[in-house]
Amino acid sequence: MNDDASGYSAAKDLLRQGRAVEAECALRAVLDENPRQAAARSDLGMALMLQKRIAEAVAAFEEALAISPDYPPTLSALGKAYSDAGRHADALRCLDRLLAMMPFSPAAHLHHSMRGWALVRLGRWKEAADAFETAVSQRPDFAGAWENLGIVYGQLGRPEEALRCFDRLCVLLPRYAPGHNYRGMALVQLYRYEGAVACFREALHLDPKFVPSLLNLGDPLSTLGRNEEALAAYEGVLKLDPKNAEAELGRGDILQILGRIDEAAAAYERAISLAPRWPAAYRHLLQVRAVTGEDDPTLKALKAMLADESGLPEADGTELHLALSKAYRDLGRPGPAFEHLREGNLRKRRKIGYDEAAVLAEVRATADMLTPEIMQAKAGLGDPSELPVFVLGMARSGTSLVEHVLASHSRVFGAGECAEFRRLAIERFGRQLEKAGDGLSGEVLRQLGTDYAACMAAKAPGAVRIVDKTLGNFFYVGLIHLALPKARVVHVVRDPMDTCFSCYSQLFMGTAEFAYDLGELGRYYKVYADVMAYWRRVLPPETVLEIRYEALVENFEAEVRRLIAFCGLEWEDACLRFYETRRAVRTASAVQVRRPPYKEAVGRWKPYAEWLGPLRKALDL
Repeated sequence: MNDDASGYSAAKDLLRQGRAVEAECALRAVLDENPRQAAARSDLGMALMLQKRIAEAVAAFEEALAISPDYPPTLSALGKAYSDAGRHADALRCLDRLLAMMPFSPAAHLHHSMRGWALVRLGRWKEAADAFETAVSQRPDFAGAWENLGIVYGQLGRPEEALRCFDRLCVLLPRYAPGHNYRGMALVQLYRYEGAVACFREALHLDPKFVPSLLNLGDPLSTLGRNEEALAAYEGVLKLDPKNAEAELGRGDILQILGRIDEAAAAYERAISLAPRWPAAYRHLLQVRAVTGEDDPTLKALKAMLADESGLPEADGTELHLALSKAYRDLGRPGPAFEHLREGNLRKRRKIGYDEAAVLAEVRATADMLTPEIMQAKAGLGDPSELPVFVLGMARSGTSLVEHVLASHSRVFGAGECAEFRRLAIERFGRQLEKAGDGLSGEVLRQLGTDYAACMAAKAPGAVRIVDKTLGNFFYVGLIHLALPKARVVHVVRDPMDTCFSCYSQLFMGTAEFAYDLGELGRYYKVYADVMAYWRRVLPPETVLEIRYEALVENFEAEVRRLIAFCGLEWEDACLRFYETRRAVRTASAVQVRRPPYKEAVGRWKPYAEWLGPLRKALDL
């Protein structure tokens, strides 16, 4: 063996042993003797990668490729180096070239996975899903690719497919706490909150100090009405990680839900102290406290962040502009308030994959399927329970106020937005409800109603009426009537301009993806209004009570008496003093419903009229 060969062999041995600094020295010596030895130059790149000297490694790999353009190990290593350097478009080109050369190599699954990761970094989520799908098809036990594929599907709003991936991940790695955490996150997206809690608990069983699961546990517990447990989860995070600003924010949200407003404000302020450049904490604080002047410390902090906004991630930029909008609304300055509101919504809209045609088709689906003939033929076949009261309508229409009034009655329990009917309907009919007509037998309808009533009864065994305030149930009014013909439906209606402007002013946590563009928002409202008009035409007149928000705040007692009578309840004066009722309120109106009736929200859109032309056009006003 000649000296060059023995020197290179020794360098390779050092590299295999992970002795990167010594390997680098040995490889440089080899290259001093033979600068055009491509394999040695590629290995030098690997030694530099091990030392985290990424830019130098990239240069070494590029030089190796210049000498030997089709050397697969170098292409693979350069793709990884480009990715580590944040040069994701270059990484993608490199990996595409490699896969074109060797589509069926033993390492192809790894290269497809690396390609998927580059596509994620470039924001090309659908292509990333295809890349990871190819990786797992080539190597079905590739746990890392299943994990990444599930994350991508979660980002794409495809929770069923995300769950499929995480189910597989948990089979491959049953003791991997993050896998159970991801599975729980997918179940939250599917409204399967009990299952999500179980997954987060399993992750914590495997790793009691796994903070992400403890942090994620709070939201589904709160959704299930277990707010004290949710509060304990956030406080548990703070015991493990006292400087966790997300836990303080979550803790503040639960305290706000419980009506402990001063404590919520204090929690948000602690979150700000832990993360002074986190706009979300300021926005949450402004939900419970108004800005009182230009010298308000919160406004000053927001302005300072705006002056140095380039250092903020895009999601934080959205939060920043929406917080500033709220601050200027507090100060009665509609111009800057709307400027920041528009910018915040533009940024939010860019980050979501809202498919307007698909969403509007889904809104229409059950109305299209439940023709007047079907409604007549299937009438009276469902469960006869009188327990449920559905309060529904558009977001920001006054549904929280109506629910809180009802829940102030001693025989009524307000369950909030629980999504149980939607979940049960999807389990029976899938998401394409327009195809469910043939399956609407009396037995199926009755069982749907029975299962729903049982779910609700478990939330408050002694209640005579239980209120479900899931707004999206307006899709299902006809199906609700068939499954539960004696259930009450209360439709809350507010002036469309006020409703839509209030939606546009709110950053929703959930599925209201229609709310961030004035045109899309107006068109969604129109379809909602059309669907509700259809239900009024085909249902018996006593099925749905319409409460107009403006009439409610103007003639409060008369409207509340009408509401209580419709629900078949005896009158109680406590319903007029709803603001004294201490109960959890898990909506953006958690602060407002703790005040006596007020009229300030009527006509709230008018100071912003000059900027709302696209909304008026979409609403045909």
